[in-house]
Amino acid sequence: YFGGTEMPFAAVGGGSAMQSTSVTRIDEIIARTPIANGKVSTTVNGNDITVKAETQFFKAVDATGGTYKIAAYITEDGLSHTQSSDASSNKNMHDNVLRTTLGASATGDILTNQMDQWGVKTFNFFGTLNAAWKKEKMKVVVVLWKQGPDNKLTCVNSWTAALQ
Repeated sequence: YFGGTEMPFAAVGGGSAMQSTSVTRIDEIIARTPIANGKVSTTVNGNDITVKAETQFFKAVDATGGTYKIAAYITEDGLSHTQSSDASSNKNMHDNVLRTTLGASATGDILTNQMDQWGVKTFNFFGTLNAAWKKEKMKVVVVLWKQGPDNKLTCVNSWTAALQ
């Protein structure tokens, strides 16, 4: 803001705060110990897709902390559709458009509720792509969710890979 006396608000981790509070919140997020990481690969044969997601846990987890779920989302870039109030420099072009979800649920399939430290869990997704979609502009986004005892979902980590 020009001529303003306060710093603009910033959104960090789902909340908003003044700049000094935001810096503190960012430092807290950076200091977190990661729970898990993974890798994802895709295979496309015609319109059939297979997604292989491998997740390695950096610390032991048990059922008292909740259930780990994994979801796979197919997105497409470069879709041209009219949008009202489009103030972007690339008018009516949209990237990362969700095309479909693979698996039993949009919030993920159960991966595990118990894992030893350094344990690896593999999950395969299967699906069929719409023939009209442009595979060369598509990617898969795999998200590892933690569903707590209160049933709330928290994103633990995510991975992206182009379709191959």
